[in-house]
Amino acid sequence: MSSEGSWQEKGKGTKITDESCKLGFRKELNSRFQAYTEEINLGNVEESIFGKKRTSVVLYVARMRAILDHVMNRLPSSRFINHDGYRRENERGIRIGNYTYYAGGHWVPLDCEPKWKVAIVIPFRNRHNHLSILIRNLVPLLKLQMLEFRIFVSEQDNTLIFNRGMMKNIGYLEALRFGRWDCVVFHDIDQIPMRGANYYGCDGMPRHFCARPEEMEFKPAYALLFGGVVGVTEEQMTKSNGYSNFYWGWGGEDDDLLKRLYSSGYKPTRDLREGFYRTLNHTKKTQNEMCDEAFCLLDSCTKRMSWDGINNAAYTASRLKLSLLFTQISVDIRREKWNSWFGPCTNTEKLVDTDESVT
Repeated sequence: MSSEGSWQEKGKGTKITDESCKLGFRKELNSRFQAYTEEINLGNVEESIFGKKRTSVVLYVARMRAILDHVMNRLPSSRFINHDGYRRENERGIRIGNYTYYAGGHWVPLDCEPKWKVAIVIPFRNRHNHLSILIRNLVPLLKLQMLEFRIFVSEQDNTLIFNRGMMKNIGYLEALRFGRWDCVVFHDIDQIPMRGANYYGCDGMPRHFCARPEEMEFKPAYALLFGGVVGVTEEQMTKSNGYSNFYWGWGGEDDDLLKRLYSSGYKPTRDLREGFYRTLNHTKKTQNEMCDEAFCLLDSCTKRMSWDGINNAAYTASRLKLSLLFTQISVDIRREKWNSWFGPCTNTEKLVDTDESVT
């Protein structure tokens, strides 16, 4: 067994035991987790998570980043998990407490076999302060729950109005280039989990984790709400075809996914005992930032789901960067014209940002 902080290699004595990881009782998990919503920069988050190992982690990630860039230049569409050079180097890691850390925010329990392997996808644009706060909370929470996990930040890198649905689809597709996942959790950047027993494993998928958000005064969200933080399996993403790519602007894409899941024979679950979330303050969205066609798109949801989703997400070759705490995916996307097959959009009702947690 290598000493604390030394290089680790899969298959060479990394694991102390093959026993399954044990999840603590609710009371224990809740007592061991504290949510933080104070402003913090990413460097300080790295210091809090890596401590004295941060310098070693920086050097390791820099080496892995160079290898990834080399692979991307030669094979831009490669699944990295299948590339011998990347896979061989990626089998090295650094021991951080009871976890082995791998470049790009990938964590694997060291002393037991995790029940689930989870990809976290965060759609992102510009809100760096919120990203730091969220990462500060997610890493300790997921480690407390003894999950194998990797965090992906899916960034829309252009001046077009934000398309969260497409960024979630792209984050999911790019995550598959790094391996197979038991489930993927799509996580809004302003939702901060409050309870350690709000389990991010893959049981009960599809799952609506954000059952009691602060923006609803911690009351149970209405049954047809499927936003904030949600989880699905690869099979469920494939069968429902994921999110629609047509929701340019805020609102509607989560409701669209819920209708797709129901149409595919899935009924989401939620944990009303533990699904409490703080909502970070943000600037209230203007009418120009809302999705004008949201209600029209919802009306045609099931008609579009066979060809509008993960199977037609159009984007340029992604720019991937291995950061210390996450894998950053930056892409340019284009806006498709309104498809005449939909018919004219006659529903002129407008979505409104009703979130009270604004500045």
